[in-house]
Amino acid sequence: MLLKRKTKKAPIMTTLGKLTVFTPIAAASLFLLVSVADAQTITPDENEVSIQDTIIVTGEKRDRNLQDVPSSITVVRAEDLELLAGRSLTDAATIAPNVIVQNQGGRTGSYFYTRGIGRSELNFPIVSVNVNGVALPDPSFFGLDLDAASQVEFLRGPQGTLYGQNTLGGVINVSLKEPADQFQGAADLLVGERNYVESALRLEGPIAGDNLKAAGTLFWSELDGFIDNTTTGEPQNDERSLGGSLYVVARPNDSFTIELNYFGQDRDDGLAQFPQATDLFSISNDAPTEEETQSHIVGLSLSYDFGNVTLEAQTGMSQIDRFTENDLDFSPFPFATATADSDIQQWTQEIRLVSENDGPFNYIIGVYALSLKNDFDVFINDLADLGMIGVPTSINDLVKFEDAAFAAFGQVNYEIGKWELIGGLRYQYEEVRTDNTNTISAFPFDGSLPLLPVSTIDGSDEYNEFLPRIAATYEANDEIKLYGSISRGYRAGGFNATVLTAERLGITGLPTSFGPEFTWNYELGAKWQLPNGLGRVDAALFYIDWSDLQAEQIAPGSLIDFRTNSAAATSTGIEIEARLFPAEDWEVGASFGYADAEYDEFTEILSGAAFSGNQVAGGAETTWSLFARYDDENAFGPIGLRGNVSANGVSGRIFDVGNFVPGDDYALFNARLGLIYENIEVFAFARNVFDEQYIEFEFTGFGSFVNEPQLLGAGIEVAF
Repeated sequence: MLLKRKTKKAPIMTTLGKLTVFTPIAAASLFLLVSVADAQTITPDENEVSIQDTIIVTGEKRDRNLQDVPSSITVVRAEDLELLAGRSLTDAATIAPNVIVQNQGGRTGSYFYTRGIGRSELNFPIVSVNVNGVALPDPSFFGLDLDAASQVEFLRGPQGTLYGQNTLGGVINVSLKEPADQFQGAADLLVGERNYVESALRLEGPIAGDNLKAAGTLFWSELDGFIDNTTTGEPQNDERSLGGSLYVVARPNDSFTIELNYFGQDRDDGLAQFPQATDLFSISNDAPTEEETQSHIVGLSLSYDFGNVTLEAQTGMSQIDRFTENDLDFSPFPFATATADSDIQQWTQEIRLVSENDGPFNYIIGVYALSLKNDFDVFINDLADLGMIGVPTSINDLVKFEDAAFAAFGQVNYEIGKWELIGGLRYQYEEVRTDNTNTISAFPFDGSLPLLPVSTIDGSDEYNEFLPRIAATYEANDEIKLYGSISRGYRAGGFNATVLTAERLGITGLPTSFGPEFTWNYELGAKWQLPNGLGRVDAALFYIDWSDLQAEQIAPGSLIDFRTNSAAATSTGIEIEARLFPAEDWEVGASFGYADAEYDEFTEILSGAAFSGNQVAGGAETTWSLFARYDDENAFGPIGLRGNVSANGVSGRIFDVGNFVPGDDYALFNARLGLIYENIEVFAFARNVFDEQYIEFEFTGFGSFVNEPQLLGAGIEVAF
């Protein structure tokens, strides 16, 4: 990441903290939850470490010490991404226990899974991603680059009370770097195999004294693909990204703050769509398989401090334009191609009152509104080239989707001695509307028949839901806090746009719509700040009841998918995270997550196949991560040495509801080693050091996607 030159060491050592270290706590206290540790100092004459910084998180819509928040949160700072030699949300997620990203051939086709719960749908994520408080319409479309981020918070478990819909599995909060008080900048350049080039430039500082400051970041990256197209002779899954951010902070006086932030990104990615079963690194498509995504997020935040209460107003606007081309027949012959064009526009408004009392009672109350529109156009062509009677020449689906939501919410915190009691409730109203138009060509005898009549679905549904949360923390001593919590998550119902195509092709019995689904999360945990500032250990034990599950099903003998509320599931597991500072210049950490997610009920409505007792598709049973970091600015006199190694692994993955297609277990290793002189660092890095190969996703009967191979490179970072 962008170089941050450490200050000269006197008798005090500065370490890079704020993450986590792996160690269990005593059995009776259940488990310790983790996230991130704090920066520390060592006093040589006392040979002790003391806490210097506090980890501040925004998970409860206010700035709070991580130690005080009764939930399982992992915090990943910008500099922590150096451990992974990467800068994406996918990279950051490898540190968080029970969080995986299922990649289906491209960055924007990725889905988050937490605690065995996952798989987002168009307009309806299961894990919500927010950038400076602005929710993304669909995180799978974004391909978020973290060059401008100061930290990422992974909140596991449903967050419906404070965040509303689409938080069944959790919330990911991305915080952008606030501008510095003095003018400064940084730039970096990385190069490597497969024509890898990545660079970033950041400038920040005051514009008008202390009252107005700004920060701007530009980033660009390119990487050739590793899947070869044997028909075209070209690499298939190239990646190109160009983007930037702007963050402006104005403080007209000590009470009033205005924050304006913008994030934009233009991505061009080749899709590794269903490589050949005999060779996972090649395809034979004749048509392009690629996607272009333009993303824009604008956030405006106003806050006024009245002394013991702060009034906050946050407006968010986002737009995502995505165009995809696919070769549907996966062959070198022009049988069937498809294009998909999606235009998503979202507006949100939240107004809150947040108390700042020194006494035992504090609260947050607010209202929220959302408006989302998505025009989604799918066109399937060249079907006539099959030359078969009964096969249409083309299919066109135009889906116009709208989502309008309103919510009122509140949460109170009350301290009684060593206890803190928390209660919250959200009322959520949501209306979803769709207008689907299906146009299908005639079933040709001589190829000259006109189009068949247009088929449509025009419908809307309304939902009124209450999303409560209760929690309690107990301060066992100065170092350990225990907590318990119960919370509810919710995702709205929707419509099966594919039913029109299915019916026109003779497939009947598919439901037009499906209802909402819910999760209840029961959690016990502990947070342990180790003696003498040696680090922290956090752990959690959870049980999730997932009801009215929007189960994905495939119509027999076709590729047409649809959803019904025909399943229920439970997930039980543990999470442990830790970070230690065992010696001067050293930092080590680890995390472990286990989730036993099973279908309690699941019977397909068309085939009658029963999957009760099977593992929930898509997730993983275990996740783990390890790292070690060494950072000594005087290792060779005026030249410093910085190095790190990291590893993460996943096991027990299942790709299908029938549990016939297990995923590969894998372990990935990354490394980085750099030399620092004054404000310049030169370094070498390796991603996937041992060139581990595994299947990231497999679609039964069609093909598989393989992970990225080894990438070796070098870079330079300059701060000024």
